[in-house]
Amino acid sequence: MKFKIRQINIRSSITKWLFAITALALFIFLIFSMIFQSLFFEKFYVRKKQDSLENGVNKFKLAYSYSLGKDSFSIVKSLETLEVKNNAKVAILNTNGEISYLSNANKEIDPNIKKVIIEVFKQYISNEEVINSMYKNNSTLSSIVYNNSTNTKNLVCISPISVNNTYDNIIIAISPFQPIVEASGVIKDFYIYLFFFALVVILILSYIYTKLISKPLVKLNKTALKMCNLNFDEKSDIYREDEIGNLSRTLNFLSLNLSNALNELKNANIKLKKDIEKEKELENMRKDFIAGVSHELKTPITLIEGYAEGLKDGIVKEEDMEFYLEVIMDESKKMNALVCDMLELSKLESPNFKLKLEAFSMEILINKVIKPFKNYISEHSINLILNPCNSSYVIGDEMRIEQVITNFLTNAIRHTPKDGKIIVSIEEGNETFTISIENTGENIGEEYLETIWDKFYKIDKSRNRSFGGTGLGLAISKNILTLHNSNFGVENTNTGVRFYFTLKKQA
Repeated sequence: MKFKIRQINIRSSITKWLFAITALALFIFLIFSMIFQSLFFEKFYVRKKQDSLENGVNKFKLAYSYSLGKDSFSIVKSLETLEVKNNAKVAILNTNGEISYLSNANKEIDPNIKKVIIEVFKQYISNEEVINSMYKNNSTLSSIVYNNSTNTKNLVCISPISVNNTYDNIIIAISPFQPIVEASGVIKDFYIYLFFFALVVILILSYIYTKLISKPLVKLNKTALKMCNLNFDEKSDIYREDEIGNLSRTLNFLSLNLSNALNELKNANIKLKKDIEKEKELENMRKDFIAGVSHELKTPITLIEGYAEGLKDGIVKEEDMEFYLEVIMDESKKMNALVCDMLELSKLESPNFKLKLEAFSMEILINKVIKPFKNYISEHSINLILNPCNSSYVIGDEMRIEQVITNFLTNAIRHTPKDGKIIVSIEEGNETFTISIENTGENIGEEYLETIWDKFYKIDKSRNRSFGGTGLGLAISKNILTLHNSNFGVENTNTGVRFYFTLKKQA
């Protein structure tokens, strides 16, 4: 039985899904980045720059408080470093608003920046609360200052510093906002290029997905479809140290197990069919056996019953009484012979039956079997020819082989016409002797040559009692010869029928 399964384009479906998921993830990331940059980047950058500027000012204060007048060159270099590092302009003013120190020894400064510094100083000095708090806590304050003259915003950091006395000067650092705005604009423009770059990355990833995932899955799917149709010949050739490789090995292992299970099932099915056929054959044999026994017993029982009733009713004349008794005794003997043959056959068919193997002379045994039949043979003008073989010693159960020769000889005498011939021969081979009994007369039909060995089988379907026999002789002979591992059979000759069997030579 084959299963029809809808073919799915795995390469197409999985690649599309992976493409869509990757693209969506990248696009969400880009959009989130743009939103973050638009809403928070400038604030984040200002906060970061503010912290950096405050830290730089505090470190400078800590390093140069009460020592500004001692080493002007080092102070100027430190102010220059602070300005470069924070992209700012730094100045130290006294409490009167005069510039004490700049990042150059000549105290040169851009007038616009100087103006902003002076304005910031005045703004903070004018607010006594802020100034007092700053002096009291020695804190650094930061704020955003808008310059109307230049139309710019600046980040301002102011803190008290000690030169000769405690907090007798103020350090002011100013960083313009223009670099921040420029950076934000550049980043916005950069996102456009980043978008196209992400698209190229998605296409490359889709190709990689196809090679690494979709293509092997297509192969695995084809193999699985063949397995669904009970074809386990093709195996997956994907050998990788990952989940797909593990799936490939598992699929091959499953294919092997299913193939073995299917073969075992087929063998079991064949055996079951044979058992069923054998059971049917045994049932037919049982029916034939019962029919044969019934037929063989019916006639003698009927005769015994009829003649016994005649004797009982007194209708038999005195001179016929002996004949009636002989008929009853004769039929009783036939029934006894039938029962004995049935018991004999049952014994031979038993798995516990064992032969008594010994060495004996086949020539002597044949002469022993022939002797009781000589008178009958002479009376019926049958010519018995014996072709002996000297030293014809064989290995076998002598009593059982005697039964076989008796059955074959009886069968030959029964079917040999008047003035016919019976030829008994012993032929020597390399390892065996072949014993044959041939009689002249009618051939056996080819369709009967195999069936004559069956129980109660007679070529004469009417079971005419004039031929004698119980119908079990050849069945008994077959079982005896089978137990001897003999090569036996029956064949038609030009003049009649020949039965034969072989026995192993004595070592």
